[in-house]
Amino acid sequence: MKNGLRLLSLIALFFIVGAPSVHAHSGAGIGAGLLHPIQGLDHLLILLAIGVLAGRKVGKFVWMLPALFLILMAAGTTFPLVGIAIPVTSNEILIALAILMFLAAISLQLSRAISIVLAGALAVLHGGAHGDAMAAFHGEIFIAGFLASTIIVIVGGIAIGKRIDALSAPQLVSVISNKKLGAQEKI
Repeated sequence: MKNGLRLLSLIALFFIVGAPSVHAHSGAGIGAGLLHPIQGLDHLLILLAIGVLAGRKVGKFVWMLPALFLILMAAGTTFPLVGIAIPVTSNEILIALAILMFLAAISLQLSRAISIVLAGALAVLHGGAHGDAMAAFHGEIFIAGFLASTIIVIVGGIAIGKRIDALSAPQLVSVISNKKLGAQEKI
């Protein structure tokens, strides 16, 4: 588990550092779709936050929240492609991201209903922004790659969420502070 978490952390760090910009809207085709969720820091963080929130749940809800997010994001993505406008700007997405990251950071256990509403609203908004950006290129092929990569990132977030829940609050603080000081602690 320890080596797996290190590998996941290293991969996440690679993508975060390698993200060229906050706005990852360029290119076409399945390759661009696969890269899209990991090229923009906003995209990467939203997906990881959804995964962390889901990973902190138990039972089938762990997978229900990400599935709902994917379905509603895909629906939101198609709205602009068929002429339904979703008035969203980068500011709304960044505000939603800040709220989601805050909730994940403070390890707040949200009720299932609140989790569903937050994830669903963010998914439709985020999908609508993607649909606007994708209208100029091969939307269906891009969406397929985009959704595949999105699933991978969310599953990584679930693993992080499960790891966070495995630690008690004092252990988590200890791990974080020891990492900042350069010490190593076995958990």
